[in-house]
Amino acid sequence: RYLGRIFGFYGDNHFEQTVIDQFFHSTSSLLDQIFSRKYGYKDHPEILEENMKKLSETYIPTWAKYHEAHLQANGANGHYVGNKFSIADVRSANTITLIQSITGETIVSESKTPAIWKLKTTIEANSSYIAYTESDEFKAHAKGNKELLGY
Repeated sequence: RYLGRIFGFYGDNHFEQTVIDQFFHSTSSLLDQIFSRKYGYKDHPEILEENMKKLSETYIPTWAKYHEAHLQANGANGHYVGNKFSIADVRSANTITLIQSITGETIVSESKTPAIWKLKTTIEANSSYIAYTESDEFKAHAKGNKELLGY
C-alpha cells in the first residue's frame, strides 16, 4: 500500500482505497489458498488431488464471480476503481496466469470473464509493465517461478 500511495495506485479518497483494499486482499486470500493447497502438498498426491478439486470448484470460481461482477459494474474498463491503475489491478492481473495454470480456460478466459480479461490485457498493454517484463530482473524472476512453481 505504501508504494501504491507513493506512485498514485491507491485511489483518490478513502472510499476508493477501501475498494482497492477489498479486491487486493481478496486476490491475496486466493493466492494463499492456491499456494497452501497446491504447493504445500506436492508430495502427497491424494491430498493434492482433493485440494485441486476444491480450488477448481470453490475458491477460484468464487473469486472470479465476485471480481467479474465488480469489474463489470465499473464499466469493464480494465480497472477496479474509476479509469486508472491500482495495486488491486496489478495483483489480480498477475494472478490470472497462475489461475489458468490450474484450471486452463474453464473459469477465467476472454469469453467467460471478459471484464477480468480486460483487466489483464490493460495491465499487459501498459508501457511501464511492458518495459518491466522485458527487463533482466523480470526474466530472472519468471524463470525462477517456472522452475519452482511451474508457471
